Amino acid sequence: MILIKKNRSEFKIESFEQYMQAPCGRQVVKVSLSKLGYLEKYNLLKNKFPLNFFIKRNSKIRTVYYKNEQEINLP
Repeated sequence: MILIKKNRSEFKIESFEQYMQAPCGRQVVKVSLSKLGYLEKYNLLKNKFPLNFFIKRNSKIRTVYYKNEQEINLP
């Protein structure tokens, strides 16, 4: 959702950097790119941000669940 909002008007490569650090984040990127119509840009992102498991440990990605555009706080 965040990636879609940030890239709706134009493709911003830097907004994908944190998500490309882990396999699960890469799947989020693929879904977001597909919804935005930029799926062909995935290979560019893979080359720019290679998968590195050492960087993944320092990632600050937070998972947020949404229902009808409202944030749900889960334990």
